[in-house]
Amino acid sequence: MIGLVLLILTSMLFIVFYWAFHRIKPAPASSHLKPGVFLLGSLILFNLLMLYLARGLTELDVYNVRYLVPIFMVFIAMIMAITSRIWLLPSRLMHIGIIMIFTLFLVYYAYRAIDFTQQTSSHGLGYSNIGWHQSETIAYLQAHPELTDMVSTGEMGIYFWTNRKPTVLAAFSSATTLAEYMCDQDAPLFIMSQMPTEMYGFSHNDVIRELRLAQQFNDAEMYVCPDNP
Repeated sequence: MIGLVLLILTSMLFIVFYWAFHRIKPAPASSHLKPGVFLLGSLILFNLLMLYLARGLTELDVYNVRYLVPIFMVFIAMIMAITSRIWLLPSRLMHIGIIMIFTLFLVYYAYRAIDFTQQTSSHGLGYSNIGWHQSETIAYLQAHPELTDMVSTGEMGIYFWTNRKPTVLAAFSSATTLAEYMCDQDAPLFIMSQMPTEMYGFSHNDVIRELRLAQQFNDAEMYVCPDNP
């Protein structure tokens, strides 16, 4: 509803500015693109280069939607800038083609917006998605407030739901130091299903080799030191 109100207000503001300034002579057509377009293109290339240098091509999770959204937005801005130049060409056929393409674009993203809204309404998103609401791990931690010292993958989700932030798995140099810490501090390890140990640079088998499985939840496994009850 807020988005709809903002859309109406923005549309009204656009109409007011259009009628106020429509007599201003448009910029003459040019065969050269403005430097800003090349800067936008450079931004895309540098973002892709940064992602490649960060993880290479072997760990393609780095190229997921979250990281590609800024690149996509810059790409859209580039397309708009280039299209504005093409629009200045005295070609009716070109104008019709641009209108058809952008009409399809708007229809497609209108469908995506409706579908996304329905999905988030029924399943939630991020830390508020239905999986966290049905998490047996969260229910267990809420029933055991004495567990303040623990290690976990996906630690920010646990922190969001319990206000207790586990030590992140990446804080340990090896599986052995992890096991030593757990035994010294009597700290359990929660391996969340959606955040496997491999995301932290650890082999799952190496991590659990010196530990004992204490609990199996619908979204995680809980391991403890073999010497602890």
